[in-house]
Amino acid sequence: MYIVDCRDLSNNLIQTIESGAFDGLNATQQIWLQNNLIKFWPPISTLAGLQLLDLSNNQIESMAGAAFDGILPYDEIAGTPILADL
Repeated sequence: MYIVDCRDLSNNLIQTIESGAFDGLNATQQIWLQNNLIKFWPPISTLAGLQLLDLSNNQIESMAGAAFDGILPYDEIAGTPILADL
């Protein structure tokens, strides 16, 4: 049996993701944050097992430099238009 560690935080009106918000969640494979009000994305470097991050339908205007370095390929970050030019 294969268990996927997911965090579904979609549809919660989340506006801010603080740096360190995902500390201790190294085994998390999927994070669903769609349909929130997030405007800025901080660097996250503690999610070594992350395979999918869904940020669709947010209001992301900027991301911290190296926001996802070493975490997952940019093509696995769903719904983030700001990444289209990377």
